[in-house]
Amino acid sequence: MKDCYKKEDQENFLKGLTDFDKGANGFLDLDHDKQVEYVTKVHNDAQEAMKDPASKDKPRPFIMTMKELTVVGILYVGTWCYASAPIRSSAWCLQGCIPLSEVGKNLGDLVSSPSIE
Repeated sequence: MKDCYKKEDQENFLKGLTDFDKGANGFLDLDHDKQVEYVTKVHNDAQEAMKDPASKDKPRPFIMTMKELTVVGILYVGTWCYASAPIRSSAWCLQGCIPLSEVGKNLGDLVSSPSIE
């Protein structure tokens, strides 16, 4: 974000992140079902708000920016991992839910490819 967004947009995003967490009374403390419910509500509210012509003069809702960054980030990382890993098989797996201490500091360490033996 720091390299690609104007300072004002960065500040709006960080404020949105703080407001998002406060609105959930601690998003990460919620169980999975409550997280899904909260994100769905915030997303639907943002979509409705963006239909108002006056919203064009307001900062983009946090949830919409986060959604875009998540999708674009996954596509970028997936492409980068695929392009930078040795080709051993067509079955690729990105292991994103493991502690970095177990795999090292390089993002490429998170890519595994079953060897054909």
